[in-house]
Parts: sequence; structure tokens; C-alpha cells
Amino acid sequence: MILEVGKGGKVRFVRGIKKTNIFEIGEYGMVVEREKNMIYLYATDHRCSKIYAKVTLGDNSLMKGKQFLMVGAYAKDVLVLDAVELHVVVDYGRQKIAVNNPDIPVVGKGEWGPDARMDWEPWFGVMFGEKVDPALIPGKAEDGEEEAQPIVEEPKGNAFEEFWKWFADYEEELVDKLLEGGDAAETAEARIRLRLAGVFSYEKLENIEFRLGGDGDKNELTVYHFNQERMMQDAKALGEALPAELAQRWNYYSEA
Repeated sequence: MILEVGKGGKVRFVRGIKKTNIFEIGEYGMVVEREKNMIYLYATDHRCSKIYAKVTLGDNSLMKGKQFLMVGAYAKDVLVLDAVELHVVVDYGRQKIAVNNPDIPVVGKGEWGPDARMDWEPWFGVMFGEKVDPALIPGKAEDGEEEAQPIVEEPKGNAFEEFWKWFADYEEELVDKLLEGGDAAETAEARIRLRLAGVFSYEKLENIEFRLGGDGDKNELTVYHFNQERMMQDAKALGEALPAELAQRWNYYSEA
């Protein structure tokens, strides 16, 4: 389960069981865990041996039936999490966490100290595809030195080829889970949706819809573009990038 955000690199999905999902990038880690009826996020080291901070995301009932988990790296030491309507930025370099909801508790531990919350800066929203007034995005550091601008829209580059490369690498596993049905099928569909988010990076995760099926001889992947021009163009380009080897087993369609 990998999602690329900005130029931060790839987040590795280490382990996922019913109640716990663990991610890592470099020397840092993130754990999303269900405890009783609550869901928590922990900022940790990559071995999960140190807990730097704890964020109470919310009641489990708020997440029920929704694909809520999207984790990515915005910079080499900044991990982000999209959980339904909650956005979380974990800055390991500054040892701080920002949440777009000020009522969500953030508790620092150990070397981060108890005050691990930082304010939700206006430009943080660009990490999650939100429209932000350019005037609110800082361009200068307080000391007058030039400050790096946040990436509002990362060029897609080889996102289409990268999707199919990932799809081919995990094809057998995905098909097995889809055939198994139940939670296994839901997991497979969630992984595909997260990878499609790299193609349609300007859309929220819940707006990315697709259908998996087959006609007996071949499997089928249909991506919906809802007659939105940009999605229509990218959905078409994704189909054009389908490798010949995969096309022997898969038909790809884009529909409204």
C-alpha cells in the first residue's frame, strides 16, 4: 500500500492486520491502530520501538464502511495521513503534528515533549488536493531568506506506467483476494484505489471509482471519469499505457 505525495519518496506498508496498520519511510514510522471503539495514530521510529506522539483520530463508528486510510510522504521527514475528513501532517524534523481539526487531541511523548501540536498552516491543504488561496502560501521565511514553496501540483510524469507496473507486480495477489471475497476483496479494492490516487492526484480518494469484473476469458478494470474533462483525459491515457502483456489478461475501459 504505497501512495506518493510530493517529492518525499515512497512510504512502505509494513504490516496490516485487523486492528493495526504500520507504515515506514526511512527512519520514521506511523501506526494507525484501533483500540476498543477509538482509532489512534502514533508517530514512531521505523521499528515502532519509540512513540513520539499520539493523535486520537476519532470514534470507530465514524470510519465504519469508509475507505479512510491514505498515507504518503510530502518530504523526507514529513508523513501525511488522510482519514475521511481529517488531515494530519507529522513533521518528524520539527517534532510537531498538525491536524486540520483543532479539537483532535495531540499528545507528545518522550523527546518530543508534551506540546507536540503545531498550527494548521493554510498551505498544508495542498497536500490533500484542497484549493488554497495562493496569497495564503508563505513565500519568505521570517528571517527574510527564500523559503521553498510547497508543491501545489506535482507533474504526473510516469504515473500511468507506474500504476500498471505496480498492478502487474501484485496482479496474482490482488486477483486471489478478489476471488476470496469479503474483507480480502475490500482490501484489494482499497489498494487499487490508493494506486489510482497517484493517477488522479487532484481528486479526493472518495471520488475515485472503478469496477472490477470479467467476461470469462479476461478480467476487466473500468475507471469512471464522470464526464469531467481532466479525469476523462487521464482515464484514457491510463488505458493507452496498458502493457501488451497485461492486455492479454485484462480489458480496460473508462466510462462516465
